[in-house]
Amino acid sequence: RQIQFLRTCAPQADILFIGPSDMLINDRGTMRSHPMVPYMDHQLKRLAQKQHIAYWSLYDMMGGEGSMVEWQQQGLAGEDGIHFTKKGADLVAEKLIEYIEDWKH
Repeated sequence: RQIQFLRTCAPQADILFIGPSDMLINDRGTMRSHPMVPYMDHQLKRLAQKQHIAYWSLYDMMGGEGSMVEWQQQGLAGEDGIHFTKKGADLVAEKLIEYIEDWKH
């Protein structure tokens, strides 16, 4: 419904849906990727295709399953395993700009 609403508001606008990042959960003392993220990413990609809108998989850009641990080790994600640091957010922004520039050409 949100996509249809946006199309009503701005029929000529291109729509880009940004998918979820990898995120960690504590599984009996071990931090691991949330099992719903790959499923959600896949389903959102399918929705975007059906709606003829662009989709950017932040999860894939990060490196997929377990990538949040690597991002933490590089100082790109916080201790909570969910949020990016400023350095990580800046990297995401750079990658998003690259994606948009490629998408527009």
